[in-house]
Amino acid sequence: RRWNFLDKARWTGLRALLWRDLCLSSRFGFWAWFGTLALSLPLVLLIVFIPDKGKGGPAILGIMAFAMTAFIGGVSSSASFMELLRRGDLIKPLPFPPAKLFAFEVFAKSIQNVFAIVVTFVLLIVAKPGLYALWIALLPSSVLLAANLCAVMALVLVLFPDIDDPTQRGFRGMMNLLGMMIGLGPAVLLGLIVGYATGSMVLGVWATTIPSLLMTFFVALSAGKSYIDLNVAE
Repeated sequence: RRWNFLDKARWTGLRALLWRDLCLSSRFGFWAWFGTLALSLPLVLLIVFIPDKGKGGPAILGIMAFAMTAFIGGVSSSASFMELLRRGDLIKPLPFPPAKLFAFEVFAKSIQNVFAIVVTFVLLIVAKPGLYALWIALLPSSVLLAANLCAVMALVLVLFPDIDDPTQRGFRGMMNLLGMMIGLGPAVLLGLIVGYATGSMVLGVWATTIPSLLMTFFVALSAGKSYIDLNVAE
């Protein structure tokens, strides 16, 4: 079903890319959001029935629920980047710097995951309100995680654009896994170090936001420079 406020919106410039993706999501991607939530819902239910005996069980399950929602959302939304390859002749002539253009494309694709992440946040607040500080920290961290995944997979797609070649498709899958490890590695590593050093999961989660933001920016910048020189016809 179409959302009237989106149809009436008149966004210009780079914001129009965000408007386009939100309109497409409101028409075709609504059920995909619930599919993503259905996979993390069992973890939320477990949190309700597992008592917190000081071993961090509910907190770990909550982190897993957020991570699963962000990961699945980021990977699934990145599939729409193939449209950038197919419609490059229409997108490239836009009067915007390639880095900004691609950055807004990453932002537009990753913003679709905010709905599922916010719903996960609300469910966890209801299930375990005593861990609200951790859930609040996980909210921006999960959004940036999804954006990081989108940027990494977009860069891999631009570097290996032959989507019709089954051989390269398999190789690109391996590169996606490698890119995820490289893209998410600094955030996860810093979060573990800060969390272990301070003995606080909340601080550890907050520490992941800065590396995720920086990696998303640099990966989107690299992808934008590669995309502007890409000729899919070749």
